[in-house]
Amino acid sequence: MNNKIRLFYGIVGFILLIFLGVSYAWSIFIQPLETEFGWLRTSSGSYLSPFWMIFGLFICALACSFLIRKPGETR
Repeated sequence: MNNKIRLFYGIVGFILLIFLGVSYAWSIFIQPLETEFGWLRTSSGSYLSPFWMIFGLFICALACSFLIRKPGETR
């Protein structure tokens, strides 16, 4: 595999892991943010609902792409 492609995949994977880490750590950040800015749980939690719906659709599409591919088929 080309070294530039490996570097690209590494950078994209690193950024993806950072975004997933922030979304999973949201439960730690939510209480200080609510007390500091006076937000309600519904307004502060509305950030995660679209994210998890889009992420779920992405995972379903990825799983379906592996199921549709024929055994022994190459790209």
